[in-house]
Amino acid sequence: MERVGRFWVRLLVGLIALLGGLVIVIAPSPGNLASAQPVPKIDEALQTYERALQPVLEARERLDLARHEVSRARFDHSRDSAAVAEALEVRRVDRERFASVAVGAYMERGGRSATSVDDPQQGLVLLSARLRTVQHRLDLAEEISTRSSIRLDDALEVERLLSAEVERAEAALRDPERVLTERIQEVLPNLPGYAFSAYRWAAALLVERDPTCQVAPAILVGLGRMMSNHGQAMSSAMAPSGILPNQLHGLVGTPIADTDGGRLDGDEERDVRIGPLQLLPQQWYSEASDAEDDLDATDSLRLSSLIAGRFLCSTGFDLSTDDGLRRSLSSLTGDPTLARAIMGSARHAARATSLDLGPVPPDPRIEVAERSIIDSSATTGMGAADLLSWSRARLGTPYSQCLGPIARPEDPECPPGTNRFGVGFFDCSGFVSSAFAAIGVNLPTTTETMILDQSLADRLVREEYDPEDDRPGDILLMDGHVALSAGDGSVIHASGGQLTEEPLPNWIRNGILGIYRVL
Repeated sequence: MERVGRFWVRLLVGLIALLGGLVIVIAPSPGNLASAQPVPKIDEALQTYERALQPVLEARERLDLARHEVSRARFDHSRDSAAVAEALEVRRVDRERFASVAVGAYMERGGRSATSVDDPQQGLVLLSARLRTVQHRLDLAEEISTRSSIRLDDALEVERLLSAEVERAEAALRDPERVLTERIQEVLPNLPGYAFSAYRWAAALLVERDPTCQVAPAILVGLGRMMSNHGQAMSSAMAPSGILPNQLHGLVGTPIADTDGGRLDGDEERDVRIGPLQLLPQQWYSEASDAEDDLDATDSLRLSSLIAGRFLCSTGFDLSTDDGLRRSLSSLTGDPTLARAIMGSARHAARATSLDLGPVPPDPRIEVAERSIIDSSATTGMGAADLLSWSRARLGTPYSQCLGPIARPEDPECPPGTNRFGVGFFDCSGFVSSAFAAIGVNLPTTTETMILDQSLADRLVREEYDPEDDRPGDILLMDGHVALSAGDGSVIHASGGQLTEEPLPNWIRNGILGIYRVL
């Protein structure tokens, strides 16, 4: 009842504002609470965007309430219409019975079995009284149904008006969001303005509500980039406010047993990841709050970021360390390789210091990776065909970074005589650099050094994956992962515990920093 009462109060205020031109002063939102401040020109654009964002958020909140009211009105109208149909059927049966008794009375026969009385005239009296009662019930049911029909029409009209208000507010937000995006992408390409604002808002609100929950905005940037390219995967065009126009389902991971009866993901038989951050329904429910009315808002990047941040903190791992953050992200994604790639993307975002997206723990591989030696016994080939042949001959080679238990507890130090360059093991960069070494091409041996290498930078052909220009031997480089294109929409990479060949995963497609053509 409390939520229903709140609906009518908020809806009334919204309609007055919509129809009467009343100006409402709204307190600053948590979007302005982030302690880190970007450079002045970005900060100015951010403030302009968030001022224009507030009317959108307020209008969407009223629209969500109106849609809930439409759902309730539809349910009530359907129930009342069914009551009318039932009353009509009772009246029809009783009228037929009355007609049968009336015929019997006039013909001085029949009617006894229908009325269970000996006198047909008495049966007529009883049935006549019953018909009046049934008619009264029908009239009442039709009156109730008429009222519920009017209520539904009114609710639909309110929904229509508020939908128009949201559209106008989103249109007014489009230019501020474009300016913010342009300024941000001068520093960090592929980060939209709406996402920059959403991640900072979520990180600030997490700390405000729980000072021990420190999730740097950069971590959310990495998560959004890998999981759905900040909601832009599958040609989905995010609204300027960071709301998905259509739900994204199953971009990463494998479906699991159903936990929500299809309420969030629309699948009653299994759970698939949903929304811009690809959260499982059980993860959403475990961290969402009824009080915030965010249980079903899986299309919102802001709320998805808040829920994801809560989940990361709930794992109990120390997010300020490489090991703790990786374990927490592995719990969220169910994929340690994807978790490592998210961390790499987060580090890439954190290096854009003018955006002040917070610290991300350093990668311990940077200090030790270059100490290993590439397998000198590899045979030298000539081109892409030899490169892929060499790689496919080694599919199934176990994955290890050979860092030892201090740097990576679940990754023991490689035994003497083995290394991550194919002598017993591969990691992602060890595989790619070894594959090219086998055909006589020297490459940097970590993703970090690949990103910084100028000679490799000169071979950049594009920053986004294009299936029409996918050539065998192309290097798909991310910050934290690297893969080799097989040229047919598939990649060969060290992932999932071994060297594997598979169709290009969405998280790699989303996280690509550059595609390099060495051959």
